[in-house]
Amino acid sequence: MRKYSLTTFIGQGFIGVFRNGIMSTASILVLMSTLIVMGSFAALIININSNLDSIDDFNEIVCYIKLDVDQARVTQIGEEIKKLKNISSIRFISKDQALKDERARYGDEYSHLFDDYGEGANPLPDSFRLEYKNMKDVDILVYQLSQISGIDKVKNRLDISKNIAKLKRVISLTSMWLMVMLFTVSTFVIANTIKLAFYAREKEISIMRYIGATKFYITMPFIFEGLIIGLVAGLVACFAQWYIYTYLSAEIIKDYSIVSVLPYSSLSFYFNLAFLGAGILVGVIGSSLSIRRYMKV
Repeated sequence: MRKYSLTTFIGQGFIGVFRNGIMSTASILVLMSTLIVMGSFAALIININSNLDSIDDFNEIVCYIKLDVDQARVTQIGEEIKKLKNISSIRFISKDQALKDERARYGDEYSHLFDDYGEGANPLPDSFRLEYKNMKDVDILVYQLSQISGIDKVKNRLDISKNIAKLKRVISLTSMWLMVMLFTVSTFVIANTIKLAFYAREKEISIMRYIGATKFYITMPFIFEGLIIGLVAGLVACFAQWYIYTYLSAEIIKDYSIVSVLPYSSLSFYFNLAFLGAGILVGVIGSSLSIRRYMKV
């Protein structure tokens, strides 16, 4: 038989999609829904991590200085702290600044509560706020800080930091397993669609093989049929994900101003690439699996 060009296989792939319109539509809808679920779950993970990162000041240690320590010793304490390992940043908060911060935190309505704390009557201590690099060595750092003369108390939020780290790991693992499961389901749905198309053309295929058609020539239209299904599902999922994300993010921002939502423009390139790539990959794999058994390729 004579050779055929790529356009021939693409054309036959489209014919196959329209010929099995109901099953092709079902495959597109299932794969599109799977991609949207995967994309929505991924968007949720990304935004949760973004919000957790924005409150990552839980990796902070606060060292409170004794009230009777003079300013010269406070300066020395700061120099001693700087020499310690596992510190990424250090910030000094004077007792006067701490009082101003407290007054601002309570607002004008309760500012009168601080009127009695004038110069010389400030009950708040000087403090150093540190951020550490490695969570594993925090206990050592806390012990070293507590041994510095003049430091009254060392506070840290290590337990909260550990819980945040655990939450990130659980979310990441859950999303990974969910995506693997949905990917597998979509692959078999498309495989069954192509299998039905193969059955519908079984007599035609037998005749083609009888007159000398190669396995490559027979199988390529089915491969392109699966590819087209995956590509269409991916394109539809791109637009649907954009609409869903934009609508929900607007509602979340309106009702929960404390929660920050990343703009879709910062995610669209990766989502579109993932949807189109996953759709094509699932379509090709599904069609390959369905015809391999029958063609004995």
